[in-house]
This record gives sequence, C-alpha cells and structure tokens, in this order.
Amino acid sequence: MSIAQIATNVSAMQALNALDTVNTSLSAQEEQLATGEKINSAADNPASWEIGTTLQATSNGLSQALANVNDGQSLLGIAQGGQQEILSVLETMQTETTQAANGTLGSAQLTAIQNELTGQADEINTIVGQTTYNGVSLLNGTFSASLQIGAATTDTMSVGITQNHSAASLGSASLSIANINVTTAGGASTALASVQAAIGQVNASMGAVGSASNQLGFEGQLLSSMITNTDAAKSSIMDADVAQVQMKVSQLQILQQTSIAALTQANNAPSALLKLFG
Repeated sequence: MSIAQIATNVSAMQALNALDTVNTSLSAQEEQLATGEKINSAADNPASWEIGTTLQATSNGLSQALANVNDGQSLLGIAQGGQQEILSVLETMQTETTQAANGTLGSAQLTAIQNELTGQADEINTIVGQTTYNGVSLLNGTFSASLQIGAATTDTMSVGITQNHSAASLGSASLSIANINVTTAGGASTALASVQAAIGQVNASMGAVGSASNQLGFEGQLLSSMITNTDAAKSSIMDADVAQVQMKVSQLQILQQTSIAALTQANNAPSALLKLFG
C-alpha cells in the first residue's frame, strides 16, 4: 500500500487475515487439548473420522459381548451351585440306602430311613425349583439359550441343560429316586442302584455345564484381547499427541501476538499523512 492512500489499508487487511488464520488454528489445537482427540468431527479428517467411529462401534459391540459372556458364566455358575447341592443330597441318600441294604435293621429303623429319603427327594425338587436365573428355571430339563458372544450376528453360542434334575427324573431306568422304598424286601438294594444312577446323571450334567463355562471363559479372554487391540487402533487414529499439540499451541500463541502487533502497526501507518496538513 502506498503511504499516500488511506481509503484501503491493504497491509491491515493482510495482517487481519493472518490473525484470523492463526486464531482458527489455535482454536482447533485448543479443542484437541480439551478433548484429548485430534479428530473431533468429520470435518477434521473425513476418512480418519469414519475409520475411528467404526472402530469405536466395534469396541462397543465387543464390550457388550464380553458382558454377555460374563452373564452366561454367572448363569452357569448358579446352575452348577444347584447341581452341587443336589449331588450332596444324593450322596447322603447313598449313605442311607447303603445302611438300609445291610440287612441288620428292623422295620422301625427302615421306616425312619425311608422317611428321610422321602424328605431328601423333596429337597432335591425344592433345589430344582429355586435354581433360576432372571426367573428362568435351569435344572428342570428345559433350559436352552443362545448367547451373543461377539460383535457379529453370527457370533453366538448355544447353551443348554437337558438333564431334568427333579427326583422323578433321576435314577435308574426302572426306578426314580422319587419312588424308592427301602422298607420292602430287596427294596434297599434297588434303591441304592437308583441313587447311584442318579449320582452318575448329575455328575454327567455338571461336566457338560463345566465344559460350557470353560468355553465361555476362553471367549471372554479372546474378547478382552480384541477390545484392547481395537481400542489401540482407534487411539492411534483419533487420539491427540498432547505434547505435540501443546508445542503447536505455543507456536500459534506467538504468531497470534505478532499478528496483532502487525495489525496495530498497519492501522497506525495512515496517520503519518496527517503531517501533510500541519
């Protein structure tokens, strides 16, 4: 700008444009410091924004899948607890039927043992009724569920407990533990065989539940690793390098001050023409 022109202060306009540019950049850098992310909107970097948000969605899905796995393990843990209680009752029944089969007991003693066995069979039914998860019965032979154990719709695992643990469903092929009678001739030996068969059935069911629980444990470990790796990938794209950003902020703050000084000087330059009117 010629010093003789005052209608258009080109130098001041250039300094103002430079100041606006610096302020815009400084604002962006300060936003990164405030959020900890170098990409805060799609306008910052459309491609990286799309990748980053996709990775975040994947991480969210994996995190929920991990929660599902933990819920599944909790469910199976409750089922195993109920099975263990039933097994304890069956072991007591085995001891008593073994005692009854000895042949040295009188009818009064056998009747007492029979009453205990009847009560224990009822206790098994009570345990079955109480072993539930969110209102769903686990040990009556009807439980079946499909667990979502991954972010994809196909990442599912079927879990079921097909053995009915009620007293009427446990025992030998010819006699359930609900119907054993140790007061009759030969009844104690038949009852003992029925109780031993019931123990085998519960043990087999517990083994299946334990295997499913182990599988869910492996899935949980895999999901935890996948979440960590996904979050690391997102971090490398979206997270700000705070040290680098702070260095850039310091640089821009200096430029901001020099731009203001240049604008002030450019605005004052036309005042020199007033001396022509002195």
